[in-house]
Amino acid sequence: MGARKSPRRRRETGRLSLQKKTGAVVRVLSGEPVEQVSKDIGVEGPEIERWRDAFLAAGQERLKTRPDDPASRELEKARLEIERLTMENELLRKRLEMIDWLDIAKGLIGTRSAGTGKTYPITMLCEVFDVPRASLYAALERDSRAKELEAEQGG
Repeated sequence: MGARKSPRRRRETGRLSLQKKTGAVVRVLSGEPVEQVSKDIGVEGPEIERWRDAFLAAGQERLKTRPDDPASRELEKARLEIERLTMENELLRKRLEMIDWLDIAKGLIGTRSAGTGKTYPITMLCEVFDVPRASLYAALERDSRAKELEAEQGG
């Protein structure tokens, strides 16, 4: 006859595809009784409930704002370091506003960074001290002229 396979019989004959399991879970989540879905697909109700629970748990895991994996932890660590450095730069800029930038800039021109070993670029000095390059060059020129006059006058 055309009798349906029993849930036990279905489990013995093979596994359901991911698509069919997902379809069953969606039907249950949509409000269809587990018993009806069980009868339709030939799988016992508790098995369908386990699929539903696993489906929901996986969905919750994907919705976490901070997935628990090494790459995400490293990215978060880097984000926090950037945040700290940004705040530190803001404070240093405020501190620079309170001191004579020209003396510092003159002292830094041609010197090397302790961290990189490279000479500080004029453009970076101007950016950090928040002055146009022309203003720095003009101040250096005035300072140079003043030193020359001092030397000429015997000093």
